[in-house]
Amino acid sequence: MGIGPTLLCHIKNMAYRQGKKLILDIIADNEGARRLYERNGLFEIGRKSFILSAPLLGFRQAVRMQFSSHIPD
Repeated sequence: MGIGPTLLCHIKNMAYRQGKKLILDIIADNEGARRLYERNGLFEIGRKSFILSAPLLGFRQAVRMQFSSHIPD
């Protein structure tokens, strides 16, 4: 297991123990990050556009993702 999946597993377990939902936002164009998160149990729950601030931020849209369950691996 690489560093990304290892960190996600620890964070997921911490959220589970505390009874919290785990939600994160990623830049929509970051397909590598999206694949990593999907392989590790997250799914898309929404999107947010940043049309006016896109030149400042460097991206136009973010994807909000959440773990599909609170059960630790």
